[in-house]
Amino acid sequence: MSDPMPSLSFQKANGKWTFYAYPKGVQEEAGEYSDKETAEQASIKVWRMWEANGFTYGPISVID
Repeated sequence: MSDPMPSLSFQKANGKWTFYAYPKGVQEEAGEYSDKETAEQASIKVWRMWEANGFTYGPISVID
């Protein structure tokens, strides 16, 4: 069974940046980042882990 891939980064109403991850198919914000570049880098790391885990999130953690 696979989970949806991480979303693209987007800016929240509070000015912070984030993206969605979907562990066990449930949409969750993947933290808050001060700028778009940092959020995009985090999203790429999560995407690589998601892919390496067979398109599931597994036991991962993203640190700002």
